[in-house]
Amino acid sequence: MFEGSMGIKLMNPLNNSLEAASIEMKFNSTINMTIGHDFEMKGAVDKMNISVTKVKALFKSDVTVKTLSAKAKAIKDIAIQTINQELNEGLKFPLPGGFFNGLTQSTL
Repeated sequence: MFEGSMGIKLMNPLNNSLEAASIEMKFNSTINMTIGHDFEMKGAVDKMNISVTKVKALFKSDVTVKTLSAKAKAIKDIAIQTINQELNEGLKFPLPGGFFNGLTQSTL
C-alpha cells in the first residue's frame, strides 16, 4: 500500500504573489510491482482512493470538501491510467557500472 498527501495552492490571477485558495488531499493505492532479470521495475496500480480533507478559499465560494471530493473521485480513473502508463514503461535501478560483472545464474 502506498499512501500520501498533497496540497494544492491556487494563486490570485491578478496578483500571483497572493494565495486565492488551498486544497489538501490524501490518497492511498495498491501497486503491484515486478523486478525483471535486468533489474527493471514495472508495475500497475490495482486500487486507488482519493479524498479532499481541507478546502480554504480566501474569497466567497460554494466549493466544499464534499463537492471537491466527488470531483477528485471522478479523476481517479485518469490518474490510474496515467500512473500505469508510466509504470509500464519501467524504471531502471541506478546500479554501479561493474555491478553485473560478479553476477551469475541463480540456482534458486
